Amino acid sequence: MMRREGFTLIEIVIAIVVLAVSLVVLTTLIFPQARNSTEQVFQARAIELGNSLINEIMARGFDENSDISGGIVRCGEFTQPDCTAPTNLGPEAGETRPDFDDVDDYHLLHLTEPNIESALGVDITDEYIGFSYVIEVCYATLQGECVGSIQDVKRITVTIESPNNDTVTMSSLRGNF
Repeated sequence: MMRREGFTLIEIVIAIVVLAVSLVVLTTLIFPQARNSTEQVFQARAIELGNSLINEIMARGFDENSDISGGIVRCGEFTQPDCTAPTNLGPEAGETRPDFDDVDDYHLLHLTEPNIESALGVDITDEYIGFSYVIEVCYATLQGECVGSIQDVKRITVTIESPNNDTVTMSSLRGNF
């Protein structure tokens, strides 16, 4: 009698069931963990980008009519012109990011990949693929609440959106002193 080699129908069915159970375990337990680990990386990258933007903005003067390096001359005092009106926050006519010299020039600056650049105009898109940000500047109270009148404080809010659509919002206050 000749012996036949191969798998029986029962062995094949059992193998398919084992494979199906393995795939269910992988898709419910392991694959979501991989996605969660990327969220932490994206969040760290978003915080890093937000910190660099806040540092760049805080290095600028309070207002176009203030002493850019800080010091004695402040807008609205003595013979200095008034500070920029709340409705006029943003860059002056023809001013681009490399020319920004005061905090409110950054108001409503919104950059999205593939246009993300450093303060020096260096393209950093490859480091932040899929990220975008928006910057808002307003006059604020000492508690950080935006108000519609000229104050001695401006609040800078940077909102970063990561590739997985999570947002990180960071705020800082810049005083006119």
